[in-house]
Amino acid sequence: MSIYRELLKTDTETTPTNLIPAIRGEIEKIAGFIDYQQGTGKRSFLFTATERGEGSTLILAQTAQVLAQLNKNKRILMVDANLRYPALHSHFGISSERGLLDYLRKPNGGLPLHSCQENLDLVVAGVKEGGQLEKSGLGDFRRLLTEAADNYDTILIDSPATRLFSDAVVLAPAVDCIILAIAAGVSSKGIVKTVIKALTDAGGEVTGIVFNRRKDEIPPFIYRRI
Repeated sequence: MSIYRELLKTDTETTPTNLIPAIRGEIEKIAGFIDYQQGTGKRSFLFTATERGEGSTLILAQTAQVLAQLNKNKRILMVDANLRYPALHSHFGISSERGLLDYLRKPNGGLPLHSCQENLDLVVAGVKEGGQLEKSGLGDFRRLLTEAADNYDTILIDSPATRLFSDAVVLAPAVDCIILAIAAGVSSKGIVKTVIKALTDAGGEVTGIVFNRRKDEIPPFIYRRI
């Protein structure tokens, strides 16, 4: 398991379309990390958090927009697999009707796509809240990723907090990389280790950790102890 240890400070009070320069710089680091991983053949990236409210959804939305802006020749797809508390559609002002849940129920219906900008699309959750991804749906989700890979260079998937719900663990073996968001002062080191173990034991690879809402710089030697 490799962990991305460079400090990535983000502020979840900003919106995907209104990034201040300091925040954009940090989001560009995440985008650069994803570009690097793609150079090794990885294309699907699952975003999750330890606890609810740590900012993984907005970090995904911001990263997707920056990736689309920096790579005009690439097509980016976001998939809202957070059926518990779907929110990606609201960040882009898109209806939450017809989405992932509809596809999982009827895969032959094709991907229910919504355009966010020229090279950035979204598959919304297709449910207001309270949904759940079951292991029985993993095969159809893999099919979605295969279908999406025919038309998109990068696939970013949102999922619920891993300590609270099993959805990210269910999806872990289907994706190439997992990016875990940790908000300062929210999750203890023990909880983070437990979450990472659950994801890796399920067959996932946690390749990135985003430290969110930090107000101060952390010396490099601290990361070597994580």
